[in-house]
Amino acid sequence: MAHTFRRTQRRRLAMLLAALSAGAVVLLAGGAQAQPSPYRYCAVTTQDDVQFADCTYSTFQQCLATISGLGGFCRENPRYFATPYDDRAAPPMRPPRR
Repeated sequence: MAHTFRRTQRRRLAMLLAALSAGAVVLLAGGAQAQPSPYRYCAVTTQDDVQFADCTYSTFQQCLATISGLGGFCRENPRYFATPYDDRAAPPMRPPRR
């Protein structure tokens, strides 16, 4: 009888460990996904034939100032997300009624 109890306990422990391992894999894989960025522009520069993208600029002018003298170009950040307060996301304003 005790032998059957131990076998059942081992199976339960094995199933628990398998479930915890699967959960850990799901959590770790979820953390590896790209996160949305509040910064709208990226400065792309090249050094030693390797391209670098620095996506930490809110305005196009900030990006241009960074690449000035370094070479490179500015582009929109592919991970950018518009917030409700972003000019681009706001609906166009209507002229006031008279």
